[in-house]
Amino acid sequence: MIVVALQETEKKGKTDTLKRLINLFKGIRGVSLVKEKAAIKDQWAVLDYFGKKIGITTRGDAERCR
Repeated sequence: MIVVALQETEKKGKTDTLKRLINLFKGIRGVSLVKEKAAIKDQWAVLDYFGKKIGITTRGDAERCR
């Protein structure tokens, strides 16, 4: 398993970048959406890329999420 995390101070564009990444992956041939949930602020998605699972979430700013 490989985990990639973005870390920066508030209001630097992490959430917007990850939301764009989710939408980018959804537009690639060979990628299928397994499950997705979008709320007012946060979003997460699980995608399948030729049998490899990719999970992306924008949640994580709260201390309890770490």
